[in-house]
Amino acid sequence: MARSIDVVGPHTVLWLNELQHYLLNPNAISGERIAAGLRALLSDTNRAPVLVLGTMWPEVWQQLTAMPSPGQPDPHSQARELLAGRVIFVPETFSEAERARVLAVGADARLRDAAQHGDRRITQYLAGAPELMARYRAATPETRAVLHVAMDARRLGSIAVVPYGLLERAVPSYLTDDEWARSDADWLETALAYAARPSRGTPGLLARVQPRPGDRISGPAYRLADYLEQVGGIERAGVVPPAAFWDAVSNTITDIEGLRRLGFEAQRRGRFQRASQIYRQAAELGDVVALRELAVLQQGAGNSDTAHALAREAAERGDPSVLGTLALLRAQSEDRPGAMALYHEAIDRGDDAARVALANLLVESGDRDTAEHLFRVAADLGDTSALGSLAKLLAAEQDLNGALELANLAAERGDASGFSAVAKLQMEVGDFTEARSLAELAAEHGDSSVLISLAQAHSEAGQVDAAEQLAWQAAQRDEPAALTLLAVFQANAGDWASAWDLATWASERGDRTAMRTVARCIARAGHADHAIRLLRDTVDRGIGNIQLDLAALRLEIGDVEGAHAVYRAAAAKGDVEALRALARIHGEAGDLDAALAFAKEAVDRGSPEALAELADWYERMGDTMGAQRIRRFGLTDDGMPATGIIFSPVGPALIGELVRVREHDLQPQLTANPTDWAQPLAELVLNLVTGRIDDISRQMLATADRHIQRVIQEQHSVSLRLEQLIRNGVQEAIQGPPRVNFNGWIGVDVRNADGSIPVSASRTFRAGFGPFNLVVAVGVQPSLPLTEPLVVTGGVDRRRVQFEIEVDSDQPTFRRSATPVTITTAEGSKEISFRYETVSRWFANPPWLWVRVSQAGRTLQSIELILASSNGATEHA
Repeated sequence: MARSIDVVGPHTVLWLNELQHYLLNPNAISGERIAAGLRALLSDTNRAPVLVLGTMWPEVWQQLTAMPSPGQPDPHSQARELLAGRVIFVPETFSEAERARVLAVGADARLRDAAQHGDRRITQYLAGAPELMARYRAATPETRAVLHVAMDARRLGSIAVVPYGLLERAVPSYLTDDEWARSDADWLETALAYAARPSRGTPGLLARVQPRPGDRISGPAYRLADYLEQVGGIERAGVVPPAAFWDAVSNTITDIEGLRRLGFEAQRRGRFQRASQIYRQAAELGDVVALRELAVLQQGAGNSDTAHALAREAAERGDPSVLGTLALLRAQSEDRPGAMALYHEAIDRGDDAARVALANLLVESGDRDTAEHLFRVAADLGDTSALGSLAKLLAAEQDLNGALELANLAAERGDASGFSAVAKLQMEVGDFTEARSLAELAAEHGDSSVLISLAQAHSEAGQVDAAEQLAWQAAQRDEPAALTLLAVFQANAGDWASAWDLATWASERGDRTAMRTVARCIARAGHADHAIRLLRDTVDRGIGNIQLDLAALRLEIGDVEGAHAVYRAAAAKGDVEALRALARIHGEAGDLDAALAFAKEAVDRGSPEALAELADWYERMGDTMGAQRIRRFGLTDDGMPATGIIFSPVGPALIGELVRVREHDLQPQLTANPTDWAQPLAELVLNLVTGRIDDISRQMLATADRHIQRVIQEQHSVSLRLEQLIRNGVQEAIQGPPRVNFNGWIGVDVRNADGSIPVSASRTFRAGFGPFNLVVAVGVQPSLPLTEPLVVTGGVDRRRVQFEIEVDSDQPTFRRSATPVTITTAEGSKEISFRYETVSRWFANPPWLWVRVSQAGRTLQSIELILASSNGATEHA
């Protein structure tokens, strides 16, 4: 796409439907290149006149135009500049006056028909929406499931053409057991025939695609109707597809961009395991960006060696910057030595940007001389940011002349950060005159932020005229934050109309906080009703998406019910920010279950911020282990805290990289007796796969085996014993440790101060309002009232066996972390107890408890219980 823009000539209309598919891309560089190309096209007088027309949903526009928080990356700067001041908000419906004009004599007959029968939703009617929706709602369960798979592929991966194999593999998991049992043998062909059939001039719900020569489509494929794509984006926005969908995608989709976006969306929803699975498939198809994301996921899970090996493989494929990415993550986790080592490796592999990053880290660590040397080397190699960084360093040391000299050199190369740094220093020491001169120089070279900071400083000093002049200077350089500051000045002066116009202008140019800031100023001046009216009128006119600003203002002035009503209305439409706000409100009020529910829904709708907050709510409820698991491993398919990220190597190259990652650890043993380094090398190979591994393909094991054979052959003095040891290590790492055979029972008893509490045939017990203990026993003979057999076969025979026992629940406060239990296989037994405190709250649904026993990460048996209050109502411990 970026290359195609270069050939656009004069008198061209460039129509970009669903513009976000071009600008909002998991590969941010690709989206930014397209945005930069479009900006260059629109400003190129030699190619004028040109019209670029695009469409996108309001929430996507908000995401692309939002200003980043201070100190955070700015991944959409080009897109924000492209869209600034160029938005036309299109309401969902026509006004009555517009509808009347359409019905007037002389109007197009099709428009008149749409106005008569489509109420005010004229464009939707023209798109065949009523007929499409009628057929969609009347479809059989199998057909709806086919359409839902296509919707999910489109909304999560921008997969416009859905292969037959994806439908065949994924659709059954979208059906209930009863629906699947009632389906015919030719259910898919019947569903596709219904979905493809046109009606009354309207194309089918799912049209068969005829591939052209050269298309990367093998076998039958289908395209979802445009309007159903929009319906799916709304109705299924909070639905995370089942496991079979992700498995089918990784086996049938070969489009790298689509796979990358699917992985990205899975990651945004906290499904790190599924993201890893999809990224791995993309990496196997040659996508280096997917390797970067895999490395980041593994680093976040605490698997540093695997992350390092993945970064090295990316470097071998031509992208050494992944090493720098890992270095930044390690620096953020206070592992500065590890970060520095990775930066050095990135530099050695050709990543020049790592040199400046390392220098900045050295500044933080106090090694000023080495940092300055690296900055100067980077500058000599053409890194324009290095001079600016060095100017900041000198400015911080009060070397003003040296800083200015470097700032001038940096500015000549297009980097204004040196002027900005020196200007801020002058502002801090109170020299506003010199600071202004430097701020204006920085603005001339593209950085107006210091003008805004200086305007705020003048305002705080009571110098309003100077503050307004500086803000106008920044505003004239299309700085949205400057417009917001001017709006605040006008509001404080009582000119609310001008303030609101400026805030609207700032909002259209990307400052999401503008209207809320000005409304707060008006409210604090004693005119809260007027501020609320301004926000409400703006909402009613469909300008922007500021319902949450209205709710926040109501909350600030004490109108809690009004705020809740706005948040609930927005949440009902799937607004993730409203869901997060409701989670905070309920959590702060003590209703942690509601907080979890709202945060979980926000996560399922694709909010990474909500995932971090979900972990915080788990911690607030006392489930520290669950919180840690979410932060490291994300969520399982069903939304529970995951216990690991199952990872299989991308290919044989990764195994070699793992060897090289630990090469320095192995070197002392390599020079000694070969049998002495058998154990460290075996441990190294065990790191091929991290987390709890339950299943991996035979092909991957064979790949690992072949590579280990080669490694062994290169070490001529290695004995056959070493070869077997390593192979056993790989086998155990991939398939898990062998299970220990057992033939016995698991039992459960519920006890309070008076003794055992009866458990009914439906597995329900009534604990009253006092504390109780859930007692679990494992042994070769049944010993408690409620028992189930516990049998393990096909493993190894050993005298002692260890199990893990945990209590899971649909309500987090009832969950208890896994506790190890070790007994003898011949005659042993062991009891453990999980305590629950006084029952104090009431809930609409009774808590369910699952007592699970596992061995080596595999669940072996489960006992289900239901807790009810003594009078039949439900209660909470």
